[in-house]
Amino acid sequence: MRDTSTITDKEKLALRDAVEFSCDYWMVDPSMIFSKDRARRLVYARHSAKYYLTYLHKNLSLPKIAQLTECDHSSVIHSRDTFEDLTYSESDFAILKRRLVVRKDKNELEGITKTLFTEIQTIITTKLSIDAKTEAMIDLFKQYENR
Repeated sequence: MRDTSTITDKEKLALRDAVEFSCDYWMVDPSMIFSKDRARRLVYARHSAKYYLTYLHKNLSLPKIAQLTECDHSSVIHSRDTFEDLTYSESDFAILKRRLVVRKDKNELEGITKTLFTEIQTIITTKLSIDAKTEAMIDLFKQYENR
């Protein structure tokens, strides 16, 4: 059994999301995803979950993903590369990748929105004049417009 003492709650949540996303798509039992079973849909779900983690969670290293998915880092690399290769020849993988791209874009947009909202609140609550607050808001929106 592998040591899981260094796995954070955030990492467990990322794994849970990856497993749910992959198992829902491939219609497999989440409790079976990391078994040794080589049924095609289970293998596809394993590849998909590992790809999900490498694609959406860039902060997770390959060894960390390997620890989370109970394999070694070379298996994570193989899954990532296999998933990417299959997006060109298998429509199921192409569709799943498009869903991941949309999810990543949504996550990034939500992060930007939260940051912008926080910065607006900070400007509003400062003890600046209305003119200074207006100028700060204009500068802030210009920064976001250029992103």
